[in-house]
Amino acid sequence: MRMRFKPYARPELLACDFHVHEPLTHAGHWHGLYARPEQPLHLELGCGKGGFLSQLAPLHPDINYLGIDITDKVLILAKRKVEAAYAAAQLPPDNVKIASLDIERLSGVFSPADTVQRIYINFCNPWSKNAGSNKHRLTHPRQLLQYRALMPEGSEIYFKTDDDDLFRDSLGYFPAAGFEITWQTFDLHKNEPDWNLRTEHEGMFSEQGIPQGAGFQRDLGGAQRAGPPPGTGGRSRPCRGGTGMTTYALLHTIFFFFVYAFLGWCVEVAYAAITTRELVNRGFLNGPICPIYGCGMTVMIAVLGRFTMPSSDMAWD
Repeated sequence: MRMRFKPYARPELLACDFHVHEPLTHAGHWHGLYARPEQPLHLELGCGKGGFLSQLAPLHPDINYLGIDITDKVLILAKRKVEAAYAAAQLPPDNVKIASLDIERLSGVFSPADTVQRIYINFCNPWSKNAGSNKHRLTHPRQLLQYRALMPEGSEIYFKTDDDDLFRDSLGYFPAAGFEITWQTFDLHKNEPDWNLRTEHEGMFSEQGIPQGAGFQRDLGGAQRAGPPPGTGGRSRPCRGGTGMTTYALLHTIFFFFVYAFLGWCVEVAYAAITTRELVNRGFLNGPICPIYGCGMTVMIAVLGRFTMPSSDMAWD
């Protein structure tokens, strides 16, 4: 559901001290916007009305937070909730910022110098209407590769959703983009931990009895701990040693191998027919494939896929 235009939103945000007025100009200098720039930076992508951010940020003044959403008409509600939360806690909002940004273009706004230790993705748009729109998911590999450029090893992504298809697909997306999923659940509220901070959507879906998927535990040097620190979501740790082969990635690799092996066989047969004027089967073991083509193209796809940049053909709200 689209929200109505709020003519007062932009002027009120421009008068707010913790609103980043010109976010496109701070690449490489995001840490310097905070009163304590040496503190770790955590992002909430798609902060919406600010229900999660306004609970989390006042609890951890030793961490800097940035809430991002694409439209002022939503961000103005987050601004008011954050103000109210800090006023209730009798704290200055000096460890929190909010900004209007298109998350699909995050790589143009941040640089590797803007290191991020944790990212929260709570109940994002599932983009489930058709397969072609899946690339706009915030957990799609092309998005995750953007995040990884900002995240040193050991950084985390917390992810929660009520959309079963998005959650199951994301279990493949994370390893395919080089993240290690260290814990997951398909029903967060069945035995809800006391440290869970509910978002607006989460409370609504819980009342309706809709299960929500999440993951939140990691191996710390071989030792498991009973639960994550305050703040919730799916947590995935960048795995710098490799991409992690999943069923999702394996099936695509096999598919590409046979497609290009068959196309290579077609090229070889056509070339032989032209040069020798005879129909010669150039396939492997008399089959209609040439493995060298399949191997070559799958290796190229795997290598070049790491450098794929997200397209800028659609913004979402």
